[in-house]
Order: sequence, then structure tokens, then C-alpha cells
Amino acid sequence: MNAPEAARRLADVASKTWIDTGRRAVRFGELDERIRSIAALLAARGIAIGDRVVIASHDDAETALNFVALVASGTTVVNLDPETAAPRAQALIARSAASLMIVDAALADSWALEASDRLIRIEPAPVDTTLLGGLVRRAPASGLHAELASAGTVAPPVAIPPETIAYILFTSGTTRQPKGVCISHRALFAHLATLSRIYGCNEDSVILNTLMLSHADGIIQGPMLAWFNRALLHRPFRFEIGTIDRLLDAVYRLRITHMVAVPTMLALIMRLAGGRSDAFQGGDFRLMISCGAALWAALQLAARPE
Repeated sequence: MNAPEAARRLADVASKTWIDTGRRAVRFGELDERIRSIAALLAARGIAIGDRVVIASHDDAETALNFVALVASGTTVVNLDPETAAPRAQALIARSAASLMIVDAALADSWALEASDRLIRIEPAPVDTTLLGGLVRRAPASGLHAELASAGTVAPPVAIPPETIAYILFTSGTTRQPKGVCISHRALFAHLATLSRIYGCNEDSVILNTLMLSHADGIIQGPMLAWFNRALLHRPFRFEIGTIDRLLDAVYRLRITHMVAVPTMLALIMRLAGGRSDAFQGGDFRLMISCGAALWAALQLAARPE
């Protein structure tokens, strides 16, 4: 499967939820609409397959929608961490040589991005208010949602050269300057196919992944893997020590089949679960997926269900 094929398969599951963030549930039909409206917006701006588009947002749903829609359009997504400090963000944006930037309005301000035709701000979502007993929808006057509404929709590309770069993620740069890691469409979809086969993912899978979407294991083994399989992804809250009880409850309550975590998270869960690690031994749960760092043998044995 490739991006055009994955996009064409959405119509059959339009009413099914793709991502649930706890605050917002996004159906596959909404993803299909975003893919088509992003394709129209890019066409209107003359942005072609292989051109680079920077995205950055604190809103997980917006990040996932824009990332997948841009991959489906054949543009190269440069996915920046919204927690990046302004000087580094400005440097990475300059290095990306992007044709377009889609960035939270607040981030655009804090990063001091110059207003231009290349910058589309993600303004706060429309708000429903009650006025004199009637429901009034206040739509943003400008920004991404207004541009998408005016752009209309067109079909995304029916073919994308497999060597086209699908996305670029910058390394953390803890010891030296960040490097942009480029992943082609061929590599991305071969990886998704491998993950799906090894993990046993399909349309019935329910994935729990709270890792940051600006990291590969967050965006690829989360929204992208769910899109590829037409599966359900849950991101109910950010993982912290104080949310471990809620996480264990979510595994049982949401009937999670696959959970994606890094070894540090697993170690904290095993140490602080307080006997509640049996949440992973229910009939629905199938796999705990460790990524991002080496999984040491003792932790692997401790986390393995009896």
C-alpha cells in the first residue's frame, strides 16, 4: 500500500473514529475531507509534490490531520516540536527551505515568525456560544480553517513517486546541531507494512500511544499506523507519573489492544502500578510495544504478562 491507496480507502470507514484525544474525536471522514481540502489549498498556492511544508502545533488532532493530509498530497512534511525555543525554531525553519508553514497562531507569535504568504496560522477552533436563546457559531476570521473552507476540495494525487521524501524530523541536537532525517514514501510505507504485520494490526486494533507527535514513534506508530490500518488511536492525556492510574484504567476501559511506550515509561508503570499491571492481561490486550531506546532484559521480563 502507498499514500494514494491509503487515502482512497477512507470513504468506506467515514463514520469510524480515527483519533480520540479525550477532548476531540476525529473520524476518518474528517481526515478524508482534510486530505481533499489540503490538496486544494496546495494546488491554489502552486505547491507541488516534493515541496516542503513546515507544521507545528500543540493540538494533537490538528498535528495528525495536517501531517497525514500533507503526506497524502505528496509534499514533504517538516514536523517541528512545538516546545522548541524560538532561536532554534527559526534556524530549523530556515534550514528546511519550506514553501509553506502551518503553525499555531500562538507559536507563530512566540517564534517571531514574519507574516508572509508562506505562513498560515492555526487560529483557535470555532466556538459555539448561546445568544438570546439561539446557538451561534463564531468562525475564525482568518487562519488555516478559513483558508481550507475557501479552498474547497480536490482529489489528492493518484500517484506519488516512491522516492519522494514523505517527512523530515530533526534530531534532538543534545550533543550537536540537529540533523534533518529524511524518510521517503517507499521507506515509510514499507515500515508501516512491517509494523502492521509484526504487531498484527488491522481495522479492529485499538492503539494507545501518548508519545509526542513531533517524534517518529509518536507520529508514525500513532496516527500514521492507525490511518494505514483504518484502526482507532487513543491519546487521552500526556503520560506523567501522576497519570499512571488513569492510564491503567484506560487500557481496560477503552479495550486497548496495542500500547506504544518507551522503556522509561514501562519502568515507571511496573514500579508504580501497585498491583494493577493486570490491566494488560485482559482479553482485548495483545501487545506492549517498546521503542525509542534499548529495552533491557530485566524490564522486559517484568513487563511480560504471566
